[in-house]
Amino acid sequence: MRSFHHADHIGLTSQKQARLVAVGLCVPTGRVNPEQLDELARLADVYGNGEIRLTTGQNAIIPNVFADRVTKLLNEPLLKQLSPRPSPFMRGLVACVGTDYCNLALIETKSRAVALSQALQEKMGAGVNPLTIHWSGCPAGCGNHEAADVGLRGFKTKIDGKLVDAVAVYVGGRTGSHAIAGKEILATVPCDESFPDVIADVIQSYRAEDEYRQQAAFSDPLFTAAATVGLASWRSSSSFAPSAGAV
Repeated sequence: MRSFHHADHIGLTSQKQARLVAVGLCVPTGRVNPEQLDELARLADVYGNGEIRLTTGQNAIIPNVFADRVTKLLNEPLLKQLSPRPSPFMRGLVACVGTDYCNLALIETKSRAVALSQALQEKMGAGVNPLTIHWSGCPAGCGNHEAADVGLRGFKTKIDGKLVDAVAVYVGGRTGSHAIAGKEILATVPCDESFPDVIADVIQSYRAEDEYRQQAAFSDPLFTAAATVGLASWRSSSSFAPSAGAV
């Protein structure tokens, strides 16, 4: 049976093979330079079996690392850039290529996505649960903005007669066995200096609503009865937009 929980493979994961560990590295927005790729390949040769796996979350995994060599791998300089312990705002960050390399894109996404996640960490700290933040630079949706806790779809808009970058904001999306499309809650948010404050408010409101829904559900006798026999997913799949630990 397919799991109800999504694994992003970041951090240390024990493999089925005895004494072997997979080390998942966060690659912010999936963008790496040639020097980082060379070093990643070297680490895979030195600590694993030369294999590197890439994830749908734009991250990388070095599998088949012997457990007694993990500590040394974690001390390698590259892992300060591609961290196995990223901030909760960087961990689930995904962005399409944006205007850098796509003729369809309407805004730049990669560097703006990283800057937003860094600003959110400064404003909200590291004490929140990891959440997914997906950026799409146009309506084509290559960043899967409707499949994330917070989704951002870029476009151009006019403010005071000037053409500026902006995003529409979606919340509550997810993939998996109980997939649901995120709902648009803000139609036009300019990507200006107040942008991080707006998204921080969205995350706080989203988390508060999620907690309220969970409390309301667990006070429901039908939900409690279902939970005792392992059937609580019927309620969460139909009523909860985010997963239980989304934010």
